[in-house]
Amino acid sequence: LAGIGDYAPDTITDRAVVITMRRRVTGEKVRPYRIRRDEPAVREAGQQVADWVASELHALADAEPAMPVEDREADTWESLVAIADAATAS
Repeated sequence: LAGIGDYAPDTITDRAVVITMRRRVTGEKVRPYRIRRDEPAVREAGQQVADWVASELHALADAEPAMPVEDREADTWESLVAIADAATAS
């Protein structure tokens, strides 16, 4: 789900990774995404991440990271915290 502003109910947001968006301010320049120009770099970065995950998969599968949140939020964030911990350690 995507949107600008605080519109989603707690039953959605406490089961999600929330990325806060905002509208551009007047005069703010944003370089538009163009598949032809940008996709090769995105694919390369994706392959690098996939290669790294493959090399760390055994550790990630057994990871039980210390969680900064509880309950449903912990369920949502556990794998991302484990990845962040492994990335920090490598």
